[in-house]
Amino acid sequence: MPIRRVIPAYPNPEASCGWEISTTKLRRKRAWWARGLAMEIFDRDIEPEIEILLRNVGLGHAEVYVRLYMIGSRMSTAGPTIMVCCSTASVMSEAEDAIQRSGILRQYPEYKLGASALPLEQPVPARALASEEPIGEEAMQFPFSRLCEGDILATSLSPTLGRRLFAFTADGKCSRSATAGVVFEIGGQYYQLTAGHIDEPEDTTPASQLSVDLEECHFEDDDNSDEEGAEMAFDYESMGRGSLSPDNRGSSKEDSTEEDIETSLGSSTVSLYSFISSPTRTGASQGTSRESDPEDCHQPFNANGQSADQLIRVGEITHHSRGGNPVLDYALIALAPSTISEDINKINIGKRSDGGALQVQGIATLGNEERNIIAVTASGGVVRGVLHAGITYFRKPKFTSFQKLYALQLQDLVVEGDCGAIIIDEKTGNLCGHIVRGCSGTRIAYIVAALDVCEDLKARFGLPVAIASTTSDSIERTEFLGLTGTKLWDLHEDTSKLVLPTADFGYLNY
Repeated sequence: MPIRRVIPAYPNPEASCGWEISTTKLRRKRAWWARGLAMEIFDRDIEPEIEILLRNVGLGHAEVYVRLYMIGSRMSTAGPTIMVCCSTASVMSEAEDAIQRSGILRQYPEYKLGASALPLEQPVPARALASEEPIGEEAMQFPFSRLCEGDILATSLSPTLGRRLFAFTADGKCSRSATAGVVFEIGGQYYQLTAGHIDEPEDTTPASQLSVDLEECHFEDDDNSDEEGAEMAFDYESMGRGSLSPDNRGSSKEDSTEEDIETSLGSSTVSLYSFISSPTRTGASQGTSRESDPEDCHQPFNANGQSADQLIRVGEITHHSRGGNPVLDYALIALAPSTISEDINKINIGKRSDGGALQVQGIATLGNEERNIIAVTASGGVVRGVLHAGITYFRKPKFTSFQKLYALQLQDLVVEGDCGAIIIDEKTGNLCGHIVRGCSGTRIAYIVAALDVCEDLKARFGLPVAIASTTSDSIERTEFLGLTGTKLWDLHEDTSKLVLPTADFGYLNY
């Protein structure tokens, strides 16, 4: 028989509801990104206990997500709901049962428990986004025999934000690509950041273990949710496809918690998954749409595999998250000092006529509030979006520790090869993190926090970590000695010089 417990109504649920999630996994219920006090209590008190518990559960080779949502018939009756998400039926059931039996939630009676095959925001499974593109020697300026494992190639020596990087791997191939991020200065040396999995195959759940319908979703439900303060019964009923249309998102005032963010994203906020099956993609440079196959986004190679610009060696991976905190998924590429120009770590965010630019300035401290962001991807250039509140906890196969991910929604589609792309706070210019996972063909992606990466680097190097920054006269830097604060830089008056040296990234017209 199903286990039943009394769950009191959550006080002031509106304050803990962020953006509404457009999902087909709930029947007559709606879901919001959790934020505020509900998320704070979960992150601080509940999740650490769940993580310790699940380390002793046989999770095998499966990918497991743990995420807090606000779920209810409407925002005023929503309650915090912990979802354990896994596409392997036995693992999902065992993890959910272990949490239920542990009694962790007895101290937090307002928090419900549930499980689903995928996190509610994922219409398709997320994956690491390094692109698999076999490159022939004809695309190189020199033969493969002159390359070593860990060598990184690109079409230009200039360490431009958003350039596409190719890794030469141990099997003697150049087939994996990712996006270049910020340039750090550590101990007088320069390093460009990218995703760590650029040089390693993805370790995913085998297809044979995907034993759950991807729409599977059940949770402790309120049979009388329209009555204030109603008790909720534990119901393992499988929820079918809901009737909530994406076009209904944000239609009421209570569904919009950050009006300026919603305005910045425009109409795309109501069609989060509308392009899943469509090859249409927004052209970042022109602000127009173009029809293409996914491969067309992977420049500099055309449909015949020929290179418009031959690849050259630009550096090598000298530091990897495998040598520090492996769940952070980063790699540092050593750069020659001669490649550092006055335009380092600057993003052109204005129309070509005004020449506006944003200097990547400091490290953002991510919390439980939404924020406007800018992404610089190899496939789409400069793309705006929103970083959602709270942490998504993700356990990679064969790992015991959970990765702390932050979900974001972009105006443009996420495609393979976008891993490593930096995410910048649009208002401050502070670095939020870099993309490590995403749902290819949708607008959903996940980042690891830049603050976590910088703390790991500082511990490994024993030196200050700085984001390289320049003026027209000399290279300057923003140092993070304690990594607790940020430094805001004013944009230079002469904005005509503040453009990316090799990339024509125009701003999208919304």
